Amino acid sequence: MSAPRSLVFPLALALGLALSACEPLQMNCDDLSGMLDGPGGLNVTEEEHAAGWGRSTCFSCHSVERMHVMNCTGLEEVDLAEIRAIVDTEGETSCAQCHGDNGVGP
Repeated sequence: MSAPRSLVFPLALALGLALSACEPLQMNCDDLSGMLDGPGGLNVTEEEHAAGWGRSTCFSCHSVERMHVMNCTGLEEVDLAEIRAIVDTEGETSCAQCHGDNGVGP
């Protein structure tokens, strides 16, 4: 059953607003500056990740296609291909290995 025509625009608007709360379409290292400088380092904290804190569905906001394509850490030893392979294999469960439990817990 389809939505009545009067609901199509508000639903589309709500979806657009929800998606705009997620990561930007084009990112560069300036968007991620200081990612190691925060209180948790690579581990996200509630203070730094308020909109997503306590959620286990990382990929609902963070696009796998745009994830781990740039090394913005300043560390030379980051193997982005290896990290992408881990994410491809383990999915969202791999996030906690580097970024902590995001308030979800074990």
